[in-house]
Amino acid sequence: MSQWLFLCVGGFWRAWFGGSFWNISRIWQILVLFVVCYAAYVQTDFLSFCKWGMPEYCCAVWSWGWFMRFWNHSHGDYFVVLDTGKDEGRSKWVDACLRVLYGKEGYYNFKGNVTGLLIGYTVPAILSSIVMPSPLFCFAGAVVALIYGVCGLLFADKRYTKIAECVSGAVCFYLYYLSLRGE
Repeated sequence: MSQWLFLCVGGFWRAWFGGSFWNISRIWQILVLFVVCYAAYVQTDFLSFCKWGMPEYCCAVWSWGWFMRFWNHSHGDYFVVLDTGKDEGRSKWVDACLRVLYGKEGYYNFKGNVTGLLIGYTVPAILSSIVMPSPLFCFAGAVVALIYGVCGLLFADKRYTKIAECVSGAVCFYLYYLSLRGE
């Protein structure tokens, strides 16, 4: 699987995971992600590399697990970056960080939503990348927040979330692949 194929699969998979098409159980979507990641590990020969002398399978499970978590954390309403309504608070630790930064109810706006995406995605991205040959994937959280923020500003209707899903999926899968290869 080349890096460009992984990029295309990432854009498709993220849009599918976000509910853009083919309403199917989330477990099947996660299983597809698992298989795609396995293909990337085989293609990049990641298992021949490992930091800190850890066994290769430990590095793979660590990175793979955090990449799966990167896409599967609860995000509340943060994806709808232009929404100013109170969210349901599904990600308690992100909400706690936002309350510290913006006050008890000061984050129900564009800035708070983009910051929520940044926090929620950066932590698993960094944790996934610490055992990779290249730390490039650690920037994936900022990439997601930036893409959703820019799409929210460029497109006034709700389609911006669908566009941001495709673009962020493609870019983040690409970053992950490059990090596995050590580029």
